Amino acid sequence: MFGKTIVLRVALFLGDPAASSFYHWFVGILYMLQFSFSMNLLQGVLHNGVFHFLQNLADRIYILFHRLAEDPVNKHARNILLGVGIHASLAVMLFFLPVRLAVLFFVRSTYDQP
Repeated sequence: MFGKTIVLRVALFLGDPAASSFYHWFVGILYMLQFSFSMNLLQGVLHNGVFHFLQNLADRIYILFHRLAEDPVNKHARNILLGVGIHASLAVMLFFLPVRLAVLFFVRSTYDQP
């Protein structure tokens, strides 16, 4: 998965599209599990109301369609943009940076040894 070029990934997809789709699905599921776990930890640690703009889908009282019809469009757009910004920054902090640092340390430690 790491260190592969786009040409090799396209060749894998053309050679076995089912396996390529399964890899994509599996990595996506792992990403979503890690992200939901991280969000649950953050919601448990932070003060109540910090993530008030994100919808809590586990709430039994939450009625999605009523709120969609009741709130103005600019409020929905603001919530979507704010949610994307927070999710993107969390993805960078929780996934991209640790993987990048692990690759840097692993590559250095592998090539530094005689």
